[in-house]
Amino acid sequence: MMPKIHKSFLLFVFVLLFKGANIAYSINIGIKAPDLLLTKTNGDSFKISDLNGSPVIISFYTIFGDSSVQNLKFLESISKTEKNIKVIPVAIESKINKVSEFLKKNNISFPCIIDKNKDALDQYKILILPLTIMVDSSGVIKNIYVDFDNTTKEKITKDLSTIQ
Repeated sequence: MMPKIHKSFLLFVFVLLFKGANIAYSINIGIKAPDLLLTKTNGDSFKISDLNGSPVIISFYTIFGDSSVQNLKFLESISKTEKNIKVIPVAIESKINKVSEFLKKNNISFPCIIDKNKDALDQYKILILPLTIMVDSSGVIKNIYVDFDNTTKEKITKDLSTIQ
């Protein structure tokens, strides 16, 4: 009988196989958030640096897995209650229609960004998704959260005041 393999482990292996193993490097708290040129679900371009001057929560996610769905629903609630914080969900997916279907299927209505070329995996050194990053109004990373569960939800809620 085969042991149950955790989804995060499978994603880790996928990233190592298809994006290279830059394990010695990672994104760090206290540095400027790397800029990315991404695509909105409507096809328009979007740059993370366009949000400088506002506190931002950037969440990188996949279109599979319960933790991504839970994370997005939680972030959507933050976007409705914390009007001064920009919430930017970024799908690591090459096809806009797949992301749109995923959002519709899971009743997620706020706008999302697409990372078609998977540039975030390289620039943010992402190994596990979802990955949520809090950035202050000067563009500096204040907190990083890997995966999503009730503990992560509590930490994000508690840390909201650190970027306002």
